[in-house]
Amino acid sequence: MIADVLGVEVFRQTIAGNILVGSFCAFTNRGGLVHPHTSVEDLDELSTLLQVPLVAGTVNRGSEVIGAGMIVNDWTAFCGLDTTTTELSVIESVFKLREAQPSAIVDDMRKSLMFHDHANHVPVPPFQIFPCCQKLDSGCFNALRWTSEYIKYF
Repeated sequence: MIADVLGVEVFRQTIAGNILVGSFCAFTNRGGLVHPHTSVEDLDELSTLLQVPLVAGTVNRGSEVIGAGMIVNDWTAFCGLDTTTTELSVIESVFKLREAQPSAIVDDMRKSLMFHDHANHVPVPPFQIFPCCQKLDSGCFNALRWTSEYIKYF
């Protein structure tokens, strides 16, 4: 069913004998981190199937549940507070995060946080619309993003 809906190849696989593969691995288009007890043969097989380099490792000071301790995409990764510098180094290396283009990411984030004065075709910074938000924090950004989406529909 997944293959039909998404139009992709689907393979049944376990990670270190675990059937909950999403909990014990994380993959991007650049690499992957899997359960530390994954055999070399399984690593090779998965790497060949996915066409990306893979590494067995942990997050959050030795946690084997990769999916619960980290989220990653092609540009950045967010890990739990207990993640060690060694674990971070492995994550940064396997996902090639140093090669990401941060300036493009920052530009996209800024664009998504700007309201547009459609009459004059210019972006308007959020603090000009909501003066109380001169010091913006992530909660305020989320509120502004939600507000801008809400306003579009009315």
